[in-house]
Amino acid sequence: MQASQLKRLISRQSNDMHPARSLEIFQERLLDLSHHLSLPELAPNEFNVCSLVVDDDHWIHISYSAEDMQIHWTSAMASSAFKNTQSLFSTLLAANLSWQLMQGGFFAVDEITGVVLYRFHEPVSNLHTQRFLETTERFIERSRFWKKQLQLAVDDLPTTCSEDSTQNIKPGDNHSYSHLPR
Repeated sequence: MQASQLKRLISRQSNDMHPARSLEIFQERLLDLSHHLSLPELAPNEFNVCSLVVDDDHWIHISYSAEDMQIHWTSAMASSAFKNTQSLFSTLLAANLSWQLMQGGFFAVDEITGVVLYRFHEPVSNLHTQRFLETTERFIERSRFWKKQLQLAVDDLPTTCSEDSTQNIKPGDNHSYSHLPR
């Protein structure tokens, strides 16, 4: 079978999968993961997200999207709120271009909160049990690495508001934040 024929066959198989079946596969893979990690049964919530805590403070969110029938792995790396982020964003964009650095994952930044996210996704149809387990383990390893690296980088960034603009703010004060940069 030629490569082009194989690609068409794989594409046809993944497009033929019913969303209900792909959700079942996602749920099965979470059960496989719980057995592999010797955890109680893992299951998605009503939004099809399952969250794990690694190393007591490192959250990994595994979610299913019926829209694209993909499983998404997401982890928060660091908060860049109130920081001068131009150099950080340049670094993130450069890293996104490097397969060797990212190994298929990518960075995103939540526009509202300034949280840097590390993400990876894969079609459900590609994820037999072993591949799902390996992908999850690789994502956990990579997200641990990047969380440490990015937290150090963010900690070194200068803040965007002066000390004078925040020195009179006390917890519980009702005040406007209009003086802070957007």
